[in-house]
Amino acid sequence: MPITFIPVKQLEGLEKNPRKITKVQFDKLKKSLQKDPKFFECRPCLVNIESDGTKRIYAGNQRFQAAKKLGLKEIPCYVDENLDEKIIQDRILKDNVHYGSFDYDLLYATYEIDDLIDSGLTPEELTGDFGVEEVESKEKKEKEKKLSMCPHCGQEF
Repeated sequence: MPITFIPVKQLEGLEKNPRKITKVQFDKLKKSLQKDPKFFECRPCLVNIESDGTKRIYAGNQRFQAAKKLGLKEIPCYVDENLDEKIIQDRILKDNVHYGSFDYDLLYATYEIDDLIDSGLTPEELTGDFGVEEVESKEKKEKEKKLSMCPHCGQEF
């Protein structure tokens, strides 16, 4: 499928975009687009031309928003027409789900820590501290509480 460069003014974002990013992450994305604009062509936005002619971005909404903020006039897109809603939903999820994990030893040996953080990785991701122990502890406490409650009236024993 060839990449089509579409004027930003002709595109509309996804109203119910399930992917959210923080202001800090958004600023990093803008910086990334500025630093290496050709990379955007490697990850173009996915666009569906709807039956009414609307060119709706369904994957790449954050890049689209960043491009608008940076004042880009056009952005790279893969374009389909009248896609089935199920295909769009599946692609939205696939575009936002990240598979696999990093080899942290190789990551640290290959990259500078500032570059890793600038790429969007958080300190928690880089240390492997995802709060797993806290989550497990909370789940354990909730289970224990349920076991100490009457299943009929909900009062604690």
